[in-house]
Formats: sequence, C-alpha cells, structure tokens
Amino acid sequence: VVVTGHAVYVIDVKGTRGRIEVDGRKWHPSRRAPFRSPLPKLRNHAKQLKTILETAHRPLSRLYTDALVVLPFPDALLVDRTPRQLDARDTVKLPDLIG
Repeated sequence: VVVTGHAVYVIDVKGTRGRIEVDGRKWHPSRRAPFRSPLPKLRNHAKQLKTILETAHRPLSRLYTDALVVLPFPDALLVDRTPRQLDARDTVKLPDLIG
C-alpha cells in the first residue's frame, strides 16, 4: 500500500519480463504459463480498504483509492487489446511511476 497526500494505492509488483498479452481475465507472458490478472483482486482490496478508512474516519472518504500493478523490468510490455483496456489503465512500468 502506498499513501500520498491525496490518494491511497493498493499495489502489486509483478516480476514478469517481456511481452504480456491480456486476454480477458488472464495474462499471457511470452516466457511462462498464463496466470489470472492480478487487477480484479487488487481492485476489490482497494474498495475494501476505502470502506475501512471511511468507517474509521469519515473525512478519509475524500481520499482517492485505487489499485495499481507495477512492472519493474524495462523489457516488460503489457499489451491489452480488450475493448475497455482496464488492465492497461491500471498497470505502470516502474520508471513511469517514479519519473
């Protein structure tokens, strides 16, 4: 979990290298077996965290809370051809996150 002055992010760092094709709810890396997209679970955790924060202290309801997958390797490339591109929207390469 990363907390900023205006937002809370539930983050999962995926150590996957190379091209990753999104096919529905599965990610298909070029060099290993497919696996479920981490984002549906992360989004659920982010929603639960927002509820906990709001319950604990009502003004925290103003905090933006979201899920984010971080790809730390420079050669990682997420290719999301799904119509809404939700996984691409919530996935970032590490240099883009800190740069």
